[in-house]
Amino acid sequence: MKEDIIYNETETEFSFYKKSWKRIASVDNIPEIVKLVKNSNWIEKSGYLYSNKYHNYLHRLVMETFVGKEVLKDYTKMDYVVDHMNNSEPYNCCIDNLHLLPAIKNKAKAFTVDHDVEDVRLIASLGFYILKNREYQIAIGFNSPTFVYTGEKWLHIATIHINFDNFDKCFLAAQIILTALKSEGKIKLNHLQSTKWEYTEWESLELTEEEKKQKGCVLIRDNKFYLKINNDSSKGPICLFYKLAKKE
Repeated sequence: MKEDIIYNETETEFSFYKKSWKRIASVDNIPEIVKLVKNSNWIEKSGYLYSNKYHNYLHRLVMETFVGKEVLKDYTKMDYVVDHMNNSEPYNCCIDNLHLLPAIKNKAKAFTVDHDVEDVRLIASLGFYILKNREYQIAIGFNSPTFVYTGEKWLHIATIHINFDNFDKCFLAAQIILTALKSEGKIKLNHLQSTKWEYTEWESLELTEEEKKQKGCVLIRDNKFYLKINNDSSKGPICLFYKLAKKE
């Protein structure tokens, strides 16, 4: 029995999923791409979404839309692949998560950065993006108070966005950051060859009596999300929780 696909959209993103899937798929809300998605039944194959109608994977079809079929064919002949910047999001086929990368670098990324991102998950969540100006970005949301050296002083950072003008610099910086988090639990931002960085510091506040009674690790106050450091609603302080996302 064919399983129905459920669709949802925002101004910039079109998402869809089947109840049996473990992930929600997403593409840019561009008419040409949305039409492509709606005109096929998608199945899971080798960890990615595949269309028997198009005889192709969704991420490759999306890349074709942006660079052209012949261009993608030429790059494929040169042993390039369509790489997911965030390898943990194989159904995220928005263009800010896709780029053309030599197969050998794709494999190197899989066995280093993609692997190490999972190892530091309790300390920090790392996301990788391609910005509209084609710069690469590492976005980090810290899951516990972590010291970061800005070049002038050490700070407790909640989130940081670091931009690079090419993939190789971004890849090298990711390796340095992940190694530092695993070995020392803190990182230095200087000498990363970045074009710029922006950060937000941890914010803390005491719980009200009513908030102390609330269960769970996340609190909403004044339309802001706060994360309880020790996941104990009877204790404070708690810290402002920032959703990890790209920053233009």
